[in-house]
Amino acid sequence: MKNKRKVTNEEFNKALRNEDYIKIINAASRKYAAFVSPDDILECRMNALWQSLQSFDESFGVKFTSFLYNRVVWECKKKTNVVKKETTFSCMDYFPAKTAENICEIEDFLKQIPPRLRKAVYQRFFKNMTMEEIGKENNYSRETARRYINDGLDKIREIIS
Repeated sequence: MKNKRKVTNEEFNKALRNEDYIKIINAASRKYAAFVSPDDILECRMNALWQSLQSFDESFGVKFTSFLYNRVVWECKKKTNVVKKETTFSCMDYFPAKTAENICEIEDFLKQIPPRLRKAVYQRFFKNMTMEEIGKENNYSRETARRYINDGLDKIREIIS
């Protein structure tokens, strides 16, 4: 494994002022805002930037911004796994009161479908995960994730009608 290079506070502060880096960091962490506290999001952002500055290697043929984006996503995903272990999902915790009522109704429908379908639908629509991410997290293919989501939505449609 390659040794990490020493990053100075001056380099880090310069990177923090770089508008392109900030846009990338914000884009990568935005989808985790509903599942991770603002303090944890900030921690993810800072850790990702620091670690990216330390371990980026141009010889891999990847742009720094791509490397940074992936590092932020990885840091945020680590935080969401911690959150999942500590809390249970309740729609009232994540949505404004006006929309929470409708979301809770959807949550009630989700409880009526098989667990494997429920998990896939939840990951897709509540966590905004891609089908590939769902497949990787649950150890099945992207195509299986797509099928589970479609089957889950079909079951919900049956329940509603």
